[in-house]
Amino acid sequence: MHDDSVHPGDHETPERLKQFRARYEGDACGGRGRRWLKPVLLAGAVLLGLWGADVFLRGAIADSTAQRGGMSAEEWREYAVYLEGKDLHAEAMEAYEKYLETATLSDEARAKICYSMALLAVDAGDYRDALAKLYQAELLAPDCPLKPEIDKKVVMCLEHLGRKDALRRELRERSDIGQAGRDIAPEDVVLAEIDNTVFTRSDFERELEALPSSVRAGLHSAEAKGEYLRSVVARRMLVEKALRMELDRDPEILDRLEQQRNALIVEKLIDEQVAGLSEPTPEDVERFYRAEQDRFKMPGSDDVPPFERVKERAAQMLQVQREQEAMARLIEQTLAEQKVTFHAERLESGDTGAAP
Repeated sequence: MHDDSVHPGDHETPERLKQFRARYEGDACGGRGRRWLKPVLLAGAVLLGLWGADVFLRGAIADSTAQRGGMSAEEWREYAVYLEGKDLHAEAMEAYEKYLETATLSDEARAKICYSMALLAVDAGDYRDALAKLYQAELLAPDCPLKPEIDKKVVMCLEHLGRKDALRRELRERSDIGQAGRDIAPEDVVLAEIDNTVFTRSDFERELEALPSSVRAGLHSAEAKGEYLRSVVARRMLVEKALRMELDRDPEILDRLEQQRNALIVEKLIDEQVAGLSEPTPEDVERFYRAEQDRFKMPGSDDVPPFERVKERAAQMLQVQREQEAMARLIEQTLAEQKVTFHAERLESGDTGAAP
């Protein structure tokens, strides 16, 4: 068998040359091994590093998610909206806080969330926390579209908190209620000044015109007019205070306003429907007088005064009767326009007619 490890002429090669050749061939073989081994080791190190980084990041994310209760930022927002719909204000605010901690948002988007949290605090009666959230929203986005609403809510919170000095300052800076001094006509006269607003003679005269003539007749003296001016300005300030506190949104107030509104528009409808009635003629009035003489008898007597003495009264009574008849016709016509079924007998029995 041929031995490749033995070079030709080895028996003739000096011993030192053999040792040198053996060492050289060993180094050459090792060099070739290291040339392919280094890239392999380097690639392995890179892969190992990437794997380690991935494990680290996954662990960090898992830890962070675990700390957040296993919910993403968007899930926290949806959860907050859900709680808000269930009137769980404090819990919804906590969920919004988690959302702000985990979400990547612009300043304006954060301001909107802070404003939503302020509204929740207002609903819960926590005006101090609401005020802080409003200021935070304002700081994040001073020129956002919510600025007018933030102004109103800041004033409202200060009103509820009773912080008079801060309220006065904020009203000067934020409120546009009333008429600024620079806006009055040159010929007008300022009768009262309320911080940055004024009450003028024109305002006062409009108030006077709205009074019944009998009341207006008693306001001739300067003292009486001064007292009325004081009461008018005070009433306006009370209205503005109530509006700042958003009492106009109270359910009871809204219900009463709805009732008054309905009464006014129905009265307007009746006026328009009955307006076509002509005034009764003298002949109509006299016929009414003769047909309804019992209604004209003197108290405790069967005597009926002559027509000439009561004809004006008879004319008024006839006009009222005709309007009532027209009103009855209008009601019947309205009920006939749609199918209406009454169950008046249930008023006494207590039966609501509800399905079992």
